[in-house]
Amino acid sequence: MQGQQQYQHQLFHYFDIESLILNNHLLRKIDKHVNLGSNCISGSKVS
Repeated sequence: MQGQQQYQHQLFHYFDIESLILNNHLLRKIDKHVNLGSNCISGSKVS
């Protein structure tokens, strides 16, 4: 129709998950002291 614009929704939305967590949040404090890296998940032993 004339004078109307059709709005198409985006299929994907991109955002930075780090920006959603406050700098002084408990999760950030835990992350500083606990290593939950990929070595623990893959099952390799830490010597």
